[in-house]
Amino acid sequence: MMRNTKYIILPEEILAAGFNLEPLGISEIAWKSQTAIAVIDFLFSKGYPILGGDVYTYINDTAKTTSSSWYLNERDSDNYLLESRNKAIAYISSFRALNGEKYIYSVTF
Repeated sequence: MMRNTKYIILPEEILAAGFNLEPLGISEIAWKSQTAIAVIDFLFSKGYPILGGDVYTYINDTAKTTSSSWYLNERDSDNYLLESRNKAIAYISSFRALNGEKYIYSVTF
C-alpha cells in the first residue's frame, strides 16, 4: 500500500482495504463501495468535506479508469460538510445498485 501523506488520518484497517491506483499513474487509493462509504463517514466525523470522487472498474485484480465521477462545489450548499457526505454516499450507493460490485471508488477530500 502506498503512503500518500494525505491519507495518514485514516485508520490502518481502512488503508489496508484500499487499492493503490499508482499503477494507473494516479496518486490515490480507491475502495470497494462499503469501505468507501466508511471512509466518507470517518472523514465527515473529523470535519473533512468530500470534494468528490472517481469510479474505477476492478476486474481480475486490475483497476481501470471509467468516465464516472461526482463533485460538489462549496458554494452550492449552506451546509457543505453534511451535503458533501450525503451526496458522496448517495452517488456510490446508486452507482453500485445500477452497476454491481466490480467497481472501486476514490474519495477526494
